[in-house]
Amino acid sequence: MARPIDLPDFEAPPIDEVAIGVQFVSPIDGFVDPHAGLFWQSVKDRYPRAESHSRVEALPQPFTALPNFASPFGFPFSPSAGSRTFLITEDDAYLLQLQNNRFFRNWRRRQPDYPHFEALSESFLEEFSAFRAFLQREGLQEKPIGLFEVTYINWITDLTMPQFLRPAAAVDLETDGIDKWPENQNWQAVYECKGGSKDAVARLATQCAPAARTTDQGVEQGTQFAFTFSHPGAPVIDAERIPDLLISAQRYIVRSFTQLTTPSAHKTWQRIQ
Repeated sequence: MARPIDLPDFEAPPIDEVAIGVQFVSPIDGFVDPHAGLFWQSVKDRYPRAESHSRVEALPQPFTALPNFASPFGFPFSPSAGSRTFLITEDDAYLLQLQNNRFFRNWRRRQPDYPHFEALSESFLEEFSAFRAFLQREGLQEKPIGLFEVTYINWITDLTMPQFLRPAAAVDLETDGIDKWPENQNWQAVYECKGGSKDAVARLATQCAPAARTTDQGVEQGTQFAFTFSHPGAPVIDAERIPDLLISAQRYIVRSFTQLTTPSAHKTWQRIQ
């Protein structure tokens, strides 16, 4: 997957995590937690660590309904049988998330260099292909894909929200007795993605809010600026379309990130295109 030559690019982007994945329309019949262990054996050379977590669901929001502004990135816990298994690389930078109706791959910043979305896309396609081959070997019927998602999470500690986010820079006040800038801001929006058609085919949700993280040095204060591209299918997604959806997700997210952020922030993140 080659990077589009017209896409903005940065030498030092604040990207901290990227998640790419699919959710099937229903759980794979017969897929139980031991199957995740069997799959682990086939990829254990790349993912030597395993963890069990509570399962989650991302519920596609129909375009006939208003988007859920209260929690655009929320994943409610599911009462369905089975858990979610994490398979993790030795350096903790990559993980696979498996449950009987979801397959995701995450990159997390553990080293300074960001591998860029093109490499992450290729890796996801390879791992998803391995998972589908595993299902076939085990005689498990793969379900149609009902949701495709890409999430970018940026972590920003060296700039205030008004310094890097254009909407946040527009809320300063010139009123006696009130500070010019708000003590706290939380900005979010959901955009419909139409891809040249008159009807929406996907959604792009973005949220920017103060946050805190625990590090080896203590608690780090910063701002989390996240984007999620969600394609709910109509009603399902052909797996062969995923490469094209990856390209669409990258274009929508990177261009929206660039347009929503300030020129001065682009200098900090060393924009090169």
